[in-house]
Amino acid sequence: MQNSNSVNKALVALDFDGVICDSFVTALRIFQIGDPLLTATQLRDRFAGNFNLAARIGDASFNFFDIYAPLVKDLPLFTGMDAVIRTLSDAYTLVIISSTITPPIEEFLKEHGLLDNFADVLGNDKGTRKDEKLRTVLEHYHTTPADCVFITDTLGDLKEGQKVGVHTIATTWGYHDQSQLEQGNPERLATSPDQLPQHVSNLLSAT
Repeated sequence: MQNSNSVNKALVALDFDGVICDSFVTALRIFQIGDPLLTATQLRDRFAGNFNLAARIGDASFNFFDIYAPLVKDLPLFTGMDAVIRTLSDAYTLVIISSTITPPIEEFLKEHGLLDNFADVLGNDKGTRKDEKLRTVLEHYHTTPADCVFITDTLGDLKEGQKVGVHTIATTWGYHDQSQLEQGNPERLATSPDQLPQHVSNLLSAT
């Protein structure tokens, strides 16, 4: 982690899969190796709780990340997220909180010229629960939950963020659609990446 004395106080934590990286179809195809009958809806439903990408589905005898990790750097970046990340990093400390392991995330960010915009990347190898990783970065950067926003695309992540008491923004272009996300009562709902900077500013300026 970066030296906590050299960063801004306000913290913005972003999920990776489904917020920055368009990975759902690839993840589904990998899980279908273990369970060919697994549907997109069934996989999405698993993310309503604390579902971990390392979980085994069906008869899978492989590690998900052994297949997924080499593919990540070539997956699509959601259109507009590069500009949003650069805008946010000018004003806030950015971290990634993800259930994908850290090295392929860093490789993806480097591929898109975005790695230097993030102070930290906390992947699955640095903890399997996002609420615990959020608490870790809050402590490290001496930040209160009121000064932190968590941006995510799943109902399960919203629940994790709310356990910690951070602000939550749900994005509709990832794993869960708007109707699923609204069940988690996010403080803001973004239907396109360009809405994120204003949502973040509004939440952090109101505290």
